[in-house]
Amino acid sequence: MVDEDAFQEQMDLLQQGFIARLPARVDAMEQAMRQWVAGGGEADLRVLLRLLHSLAGTAGTFGLPHTGEEARRLEDVVASWLASDRSAPGDIEAFAVSLQRLRGGTGALLMK
Repeated sequence: MVDEDAFQEQMDLLQQGFIARLPARVDAMEQAMRQWVAGGGEADLRVLLRLLHSLAGTAGTFGLPHTGEEARRLEDVVASWLASDRSAPGDIEAFAVSLQRLRGGTGALLMK
């Protein structure tokens, strides 16, 4: 039988590690976005899409459902850019603000 306290302790450690790595993940997203805006190609958007997809899929597991939902929303935006091969400047600015919100909202999202 699994000791529930030991299990919870392990999950807490995993959550702390996930949260500690989140700023680096957002940094990578911002870098891919900057490269694309600076004239990069579809590959930069695909990197961004993969990073967002990964975050969207794992955040809820580590107690950050709102982070996962926001990442999923941003993933949909990037997918639409890939499908249409274009975006409006306002879309890019709003996206950049959303990435910052994703980074800055981590502490609030942890409140239980």
